[in-house]
Amino acid sequence: MGVVTALLLTGTLAGMVLLAGLSRLRTRMWSAAGVVLPLLPMAYLLNRFIRAPFFDYLGTQANLPPFLDLEMPWWFLGLWWLFPPLLEEWAKALVFLFPPASRLLQDARPAFLGGMLAGLAYALGETVYVHWATPDPSVVNLAGYAAERAAFTLLHGALTAQVALGLARGRGGALRAFLAAAGLHALAILGIVLMQVGLIEPLAALIALWAGTLLALGWGIWQARRMFRERDAESLDNLSAR
Repeated sequence: MGVVTALLLTGTLAGMVLLAGLSRLRTRMWSAAGVVLPLLPMAYLLNRFIRAPFFDYLGTQANLPPFLDLEMPWWFLGLWWLFPPLLEEWAKALVFLFPPASRLLQDARPAFLGGMLAGLAYALGETVYVHWATPDPSVVNLAGYAAERAAFTLLHGALTAQVALGLARGRGGALRAFLAAAGLHALAILGIVLMQVGLIEPLAALIALWAGTLLALGWGIWQARRMFRERDAESLDNLSAR
């Protein structure tokens, strides 16, 4: 029951923030639904149909064993580390290119809230997928698993909010925000990759994950406040010019 309990804990965390965000977007509920609903199954779809087949193919072609270790080629370990952040940040941002989610990008505050909702919806679906994919849930440490999923919940929310703000700025801002989010994502999961190849212990990996998550949260909040000030200043200038 450890994984089920952790799933309930992290699901409650994501659900509470999702409900808070939806209440702030009550006049844009259709747009918020356009963000949340497509991203709930996204983690399953990415892992089942893109990530797993991609690495299975590479492993088969390179005649690699079905487990990570330091004997593997550096390029494979590098891809194992960097490919998921690039794939996931791109997939989460993709919903904002289409209506009704794209309407949230018309202003900074709905863009930030919409991005947070997108990340939380993805994280909630990912938590369910990880639970479903765990071979033997009974051996999972409850505290460690719950702490890991809680970190990923906040991490996905913060990073996708940052990308949504970048999309609201325009093409140049979108590219910079995407690269920053993917970089912060890769930094946050570096400890997990090092743990998977046996270089560090699970506790050290969890501490590294939370450090990366807090860094992403701080960066996202700073970016949001900066853009809010810019948009507020533009509104005042437009009002003064009338």
